[in-house]
Amino acid sequence: MNKFILILLLLCVSVTAFAVDVNARYTAALEKMQQGKRLEALKEFRELATSYSNHTLTGNFHYWSGEALLGLGRVEEATAEYALAASVKNSNKEKHARFMLGQCYMKLGKLDKAKAEWERFLRDYPDDELAPKVKQRMKSE
Repeated sequence: MNKFILILLLLCVSVTAFAVDVNARYTAALEKMQQGKRLEALKEFRELATSYSNHTLTGNFHYWSGEALLGLGRVEEATAEYALAASVKNSNKEKHARFMLGQCYMKLGKLDKAKAEWERFLRDYPDDELAPKVKQRMKSE
């Protein structure tokens, strides 16, 4: 019985260390973004997305990769990352990723796709704080 408890305790410590490592790496990557170190942050977010594809922050990893890429002027790559972020269900970045997808499509001159993305946003999040901005963008296009 003591061996079982010891193994269980070691397993709990390992899981906690894993969670802390991912969260610490994510926080450090966000700090790099705030410091304007987009390439460094992008590398870390992509490594996190690859290594922890089923983590609760997976949508965030892709969203922030998109933000870094957009800041670097790499709009097509940013679009792909936002699409990945938007596809992660129950992510706290899903709606923001949808909004940014519309922005990217607009920058790429794909106005039909931008409009479709924003219509989907309004359908899924009609009362969101971004909804008025989305409606405004749709009117101006």
